[in-house]
Amino acid sequence: MAQGDSRLERARNYFDVASELADELAAPFNWSYSEIPGADHDKDELMPSAAYYLFEAEEGEAPCTPSRAEFATELVINEIHADPASGSAGDANRDGTRDSADDEFIEIVNTGDSVQTLANWTLR
Repeated sequence: MAQGDSRLERARNYFDVASELADELAAPFNWSYSEIPGADHDKDELMPSAAYYLFEAEEGEAPCTPSRAEFATELVINEIHADPASGSAGDANRDGTRDSADDEFIEIVNTGDSVQTLANWTLR
């Protein structure tokens, strides 16, 4: 394809052509272009990455870069909800169904001032 062999190449080309055309026309070009690492085409991966990038990330910070444990010392396990009660009393997520997998949770609270990204973290 003339615009590029992949969606990523076509996106880069589209941005570059629009920027060049704006320069030729002496028109303002207020677009920005960013590639969100690790998001691919999966909406379940893309949306959290994009939201973090748009609303949380510091200028120049790579979005969804996992925080290193030694810098996340102000994370606190606040609540553990294991083995929910039977019936509606155990429906912790309030979806109308008590499910031992869907209604168990661990609540982690960030008591500090810096954003922590728990992507790829595992509790052991």
